[in-house]
Amino acid sequence: MRTRPNGFTLVELMVTLAVLAILVGFAVPAYNTFTRNQRLDAARDALLNGLLQARAAAVSRNKAVSLCASADGGSCLATADFASGWIVYEDGKTDDTTQPGTLIRREGGRRQVSIRVRPADSTATPRTFFRYTPTGVSTYGGKPLTRHVISICDPDNQVAPRALIIETTTGQVRTGGAGDADCS
Repeated sequence: MRTRPNGFTLVELMVTLAVLAILVGFAVPAYNTFTRNQRLDAARDALLNGLLQARAAAVSRNKAVSLCASADGGSCLATADFASGWIVYEDGKTDDTTQPGTLIRREGGRRQVSIRVRPADSTATPRTFFRYTPTGVSTYGGKPLTRHVISICDPDNQVAPRALIIETTTGQVRTGGAGDADCS
């Protein structure tokens, strides 16, 4: 009586490794796309929550509250580089300048994401901060803010961009589609 040895033959092992290598070859590109999409979604959602929190805080505190780009978590940048982070704070100013007061929220930067702010009116200047009045309206220089689109982009343009839209008269923020974003 002949007994068969336990284990795998070299041929069986090589076939298994070849099948595994093929499966990994398909999975890695899909995983990279998945992580890029998640990175953009996370950046969009964090900025959306920051804008919603600023609006809600302005109404509940009965004070002007602003959100601005901030690299250090304490002062506003002169540019609209929201990829480096942002802060939400009480703002005593009413003109087109801002002065951070009581800090409400600090959000760190987003790596491998580009965030661009542009007004719907191409002749208007992109805003470096967004201020909400105690009534919940978004203003700039004491006047209602023109409609703005915030584009969240993949620097390598491998996945579709995301967009946030701040409406003109109400200051409400909503998500937009890839067609609303401008990553050029």
